[in-house]
Amino acid sequence: MIRNMKIELHRLATAIYIDVERLRDHEYLVWDRGRAHMVRLDQALECDCEERADRDLACAHLLAAMLAEGDQDCLRMLRYWVPKAAAWQRSISAA
Repeated sequence: MIRNMKIELHRLATAIYIDVERLRDHEYLVWDRGRAHMVRLDQALECDCEERADRDLACAHLLAAMLAEGDQDCLRMLRYWVPKAAAWQRSISAA
């Protein structure tokens, strides 16, 4: 779904903590720091925030909605932030 859009890891990390409300198919109300943003994930990926002015960059609101839809590219990018369970288990038993 990302379609040549750049994902910055810090925006993806922020997106995990943003509240998302599904309004209808591919349309979301995304709440960030007390402000609501409209996000559409249909033909054109759209968000009404200031960050989205750079069309090649995915804002955190867009990423939050994409995560809510189960977007495979966003979910794969989470691997950079979430360690594998085996590595996590080893670090716990070493402590």
